[in-house]
This record gives sequence, C-alpha cells and structure tokens, in this order.
Amino acid sequence: MPPEPRCLLPDSILESDGVGPLVRLGVERGKLLVVTLRIDDAIDRHLLNVSLWGSPDGEAFLPLTRLRPRQYCGIHSTLLNLAGQPEITFLRVHWNIERQRKCSHTASFHCQVFCEQSGTRLARAGALRSLTQSVGAPKWSRSHGHAA
Repeated sequence: MPPEPRCLLPDSILESDGVGPLVRLGVERGKLLVVTLRIDDAIDRHLLNVSLWGSPDGEAFLPLTRLRPRQYCGIHSTLLNLAGQPEITFLRVHWNIERQRKCSHTASFHCQVFCEQSGTRLARAGALRSLTQSVGAPKWSRSHGHAA
C-alpha cells in the first residue's frame, strides 16, 4: 500500500493567526506533492489564508505556495512541486484569519492540513481494488436477490 498522507497541521481549531509544527519530509522530499486543507467547520464572514513554507535546515523558511483564501467548509487542494528544490527538508504551515465584513463574533476554523505525493490517492485506490478483487465479491443469485 502507498504511504498515508503526512500531517502538516493536526486537527485544530484556529481562532487567530499562527504557525504549525515543524514537519520533516521523508519520501516526499523533492517530489510533486498534493497539499490538502480540510475545513470541517467555519464561522461565516471570515477568510482563512493558508500558506506552506519550506526550509533546508529547519531555521530559515521561504514561502513555497499558498492556497486560495477559504471561507466555508470543504476539502481544498493545490500542488506543490519540490522537484526543483530537493534541499527542502522541512515544511511548516502558516495561516492568518481576516475579517471580510464588520463582524462581532470570533473567527473559528476547525481544520487540518496534510500532504502526499501526487498519484498516491490513485495508487491507494488501485491497491484497495486489487485487495477486494482477490478476496472476491459475493456471488448474487438472480432468483432470490441475495448472496448465494
């Protein structure tokens, strides 16, 4: 089975600007990655801006990419091509929350960020399909409409 996605920002409730944990890349280093932001809950009238920063040494970070500003729940992905930057060993998520309109309630986004090599989801789906085919699906009886 292909590797599971690497968590860049664990399941969190974001209420103000911040920076996620330092994450060391493994097999993802120097590869084309899919970075995914999953927002499970959001308070309307605020925008969540998420960017990804990279570093060769874990000390000096450079901006690598940013996702489009988001306001609502959903799963949002972008590509991050590290093929031309094999020296990037560490990633870190940065975020800021901005108010769209005058609003009295506190910003709150329940979300997480993860990354995986491009093509991994397809490989994982193919592996699962192969596994279910090797186990075998139940044989259905036409006359009774249930598994034989």
